[in-house]
Amino acid sequence: MTCIAGSEQADYAMPTRQGRKNKRQRAAEAAAIRKKHKPLTRADLRSITDTISAVLGPESEIGRCGGGLPIAGLLSIVASYAVPFVGSLTTIAVANHYVWLTPHASCFYRDSQSGSDYLIVAETQQNWFVKLSLVDGSITPFAGSGERGLWSGSADAHETSKTAVFWLSAAVCVDPIRPRSFYLADAYSIRHYNEASDSITLIAGGERKDCDHPRSIIITNDGTTIWTADAISARLRRVTIATRTLHSVLKKLNSPRGVVWDRSPKSPPEIAVYVAVADGVIRYHIASGESKSSELPGFMLAGLASTASGLLLFSCISTHAIWSWNPETSEVARIGGAGVATRSVTHLTLVDDMRCLFAADPYNNQMRRIGLPPNCFPLPKCCARDL
Repeated sequence: MTCIAGSEQADYAMPTRQGRKNKRQRAAEAAAIRKKHKPLTRADLRSITDTISAVLGPESEIGRCGGGLPIAGLLSIVASYAVPFVGSLTTIAVANHYVWLTPHASCFYRDSQSGSDYLIVAETQQNWFVKLSLVDGSITPFAGSGERGLWSGSADAHETSKTAVFWLSAAVCVDPIRPRSFYLADAYSIRHYNEASDSITLIAGGERKDCDHPRSIIITNDGTTIWTADAISARLRRVTIATRTLHSVLKKLNSPRGVVWDRSPKSPPEIAVYVAVADGVIRYHIASGESKSSELPGFMLAGLASTASGLLLFSCISTHAIWSWNPETSEVARIGGAGVATRSVTHLTLVDDMRCLFAADPYNNQMRRIGLPPNCFPLPKCCARDL
């Protein structure tokens, strides 16, 4: 587990000579771990792929189990193990490292122009959204003036990133249709932000407060519908973007914490959603309207993420760890075997091609990166026949 932004709270709680000594000691231990367990980087993988392709040819096969394994399948397997070293906890030094970060949620965004990777983070204490670079760890303002307030204009009004006010920034997702556009949610509204034109418009909520503390939001691939889990009203809601209307799908939920798509290979895309509640998970089938509850005794769920292999990943407040759950077998496993210690993770962002999970940890004032095991990702089709 790697801290990519924020601060270690122990250093603020103990600003003494012993505290500074402990900080230097932890930094030395983290450096030793990184040196001993240096993970593969993208540059390392590119070097491996170029070497193998040059020697064997891109279309060659390596004999295995009496069959043949295409070179592309081999490289996919190698890439699945190129994850951050699970268990290491380090702070990457950045120019504005001492920015006090209280992240509630995030979404991954890859800039098509620069090719750089970012996290758009809902910073709840400062009532705004920030952009966190995954290249150098720098944090820059993204949307919001930092003042607490509600949307006060009409439904058709426009605001800018510097004039908009939010009340407890809560969730964010990328607009799949319009480039450099995002949906931002705070305690009582969902808004659309176009970064290119610097324009923020209201989608739902505002002074009407028909949005009631959405904990997370997801959007369909065609960009027409948003699904949100409202914590205070205890509902799963569907938002039709074109008409700006909300419809309550599930009511009287036990403290809903998050909503994600069912990404199982056996399920068609966007056919169902999972909702994390305090004591388990609810699967809602969109077409039929049927819901199925699965209790997870002993766990108090917070953040939720779904993998392409069908596993669900969730953060647990009671155990301070990240877990995986198999909906078919009901098997629960701690990520990485030894577990990943977190105090209270409120949101999980899964990035498939980086083979990792980004966790928002507001109580430790950190965004953390967690390497995931290969079983969180489906085996490439080109090599499935050999297993």
